[in-house]
Amino acid sequence: MVSGRKSLEFWYYARLATASLPANFLPALFPGDPTMQVINEILAKCIVEHEKDCLKSADELLGLVDQAIAFLRSPGLRPSAGAPWLCQVCCKGHYMPQGPPIQVEQPSAARAKFRVHVCDNVDCHRVELFWKDPARS
Repeated sequence: MVSGRKSLEFWYYARLATASLPANFLPALFPGDPTMQVINEILAKCIVEHEKDCLKSADELLGLVDQAIAFLRSPGLRPSAGAPWLCQVCCKGHYMPQGPPIQVEQPSAARAKFRVHVCDNVDCHRVELFWKDPARS
């Protein structure tokens, strides 16, 4: 339904296009739309080949849908790794990483490292700094 097609073949929601088969992978069908990754995360838990991989109840699905709605109503929150990250200011561009982390001296502590991300919208270019956790480098 999301893709505009009448049906989905079995559990192939994440299939990329091949020479003989069309793509079903929503982020590929709608590039640059961060909502598609959120929908795909729900599909991954509902459209499965093996029953053991599926959500166990409608209550679990409702919880995922409620989380997705809350996330989508909060533009600028970071989606899953690799998904487009919508700018909090213009809501049109996406944050793009810029070079290596920068170091900032702090009077009461050691140097802090920050990752720099810049909105790719030519009318915005908002800059965001994010603390680089040394434990997760």
